Amino acid sequence: MASSTSRNSNQFSRSEQSFVAAEPRLDGRNRDDFRLLQLTEGCLPQSHGSCRWKNGICSVKASIVQPAARFPTRGVLTIHVDGHLMRSQYDSLQTKLQQLISLPNYGDEAENLVIQEGAYVWQLNVDVWLLQLDTVDAISLAIRSAVQNTVLPRIHAEDLSIDTALPPISLAKLYTPIVFTITCISASLILLDATELEMSNCWARVHIALDEQVQVCGMRWSSTATLSTQTIADCIQLAVQAYSKRLASIVVSTTTSDALSMAGSIILQ
Repeated sequence: MASSTSRNSNQFSRSEQSFVAAEPRLDGRNRDDFRLLQLTEGCLPQSHGSCRWKNGICSVKASIVQPAARFPTRGVLTIHVDGHLMRSQYDSLQTKLQQLISLPNYGDEAENLVIQEGAYVWQLNVDVWLLQLDTVDAISLAIRSAVQNTVLPRIHAEDLSIDTALPPISLAKLYTPIVFTITCISASLILLDATELEMSNCWARVHIALDEQVQVCGMRWSSTATLSTQTIADCIQLAVQAYSKRLASIVVSTTTSDALSMAGSIILQ
């Protein structure tokens, strides 16, 4: 989290702020509207789960690991972001995603990631390959979609062999957090799903992760001025109110892939 006392010299003028505040924005949306996001699940048959969208592709490969000592009944999630640009271009995105997105630690779906309490759990290795840089918001939705598309084999805890007598485990109801980026044009003018132009003229960006219960489970911000508690509260309120609208802005399709055959493949670590 970064802060300083100087304002961004490129931020909108008062007249431009008034124009944005009056709505609609230049692309016709209101301040709390999202652009349509199209996701295609099951596009990589060699993965346990996958998702593709306009700017990238997300793959999930599962491995069996020992749980962290502090969390003996919790699965593990790792996120790696890469692309055709220099590695440093993706470091910030990867750090934000790792800090904001985690596996839920409650419910039947979370329990499916535990093979033997305190001994073995599933680790979901999420690899994101970007065709061009994208927002943490869109990537968080692609990660959720890929995780929910994931199918895992049943495992015998005694020898870690695959139990073919039982059907594979679907993670269709495992909800990883969704990230909302709130762009602050001014202390009283905040936007959702900002365009590149809007982001280049803001003085603060607040990233808020919400879980399935629409509770805040993570937050980061970057700012060229100190954020007041009221501004942060307004950002959280806007994200919470927009949760259902965000889900409604997603179009999900499914491709035919041999996900069940991949469910018979595991990696031991």
